[in-house]
Amino acid sequence: MATVVAADLYSKIPPADSDGCVNVNEGTITSAAQTSGDLFFFCKVPAGSRVHDLRVVNSASSASTTMQFGLVPLSDLTDTTLAGHFSAAASIASAGLRRKDAANAPITLSEDHYVVGTLGGANIATSTTISTEVDYVYEGPGAS
Repeated sequence: MATVVAADLYSKIPPADSDGCVNVNEGTITSAAQTSGDLFFFCKVPAGSRVHDLRVVNSASSASTTMQFGLVPLSDLTDTTLAGHFSAAASIASAGLRRKDAANAPITLSEDHYVVGTLGGANIATSTTISTEVDYVYEGPGAS
């Protein structure tokens, strides 16, 4: 399994305004030669955030290409508890915009998380662009 990261994943500080306003963080990746099972890291969401939903915009990819969208804690990238929080296996074969409201949203994060996508189905077409935007309200450390 390979990992793919958004160009500014490590340099962009996620918005964390605690004034009750909705914050948005985003990430964009253009694929190279990724295969099923590869993990895409789009952006970060800070601890103490109440996550509401995720929007995904993608260009057309290969037929039968899917991606699961969710969250993975920075402290343990093998923790897949929330890896499919937003969708189990959304088709990205056609270009489109998808809004992913989790059935159990909102969810409050006790630690920093990455917004991730796990590639499934057919291998992704080269130069497929996938962008995500996650909406959250920052409530501060210790929020529950």
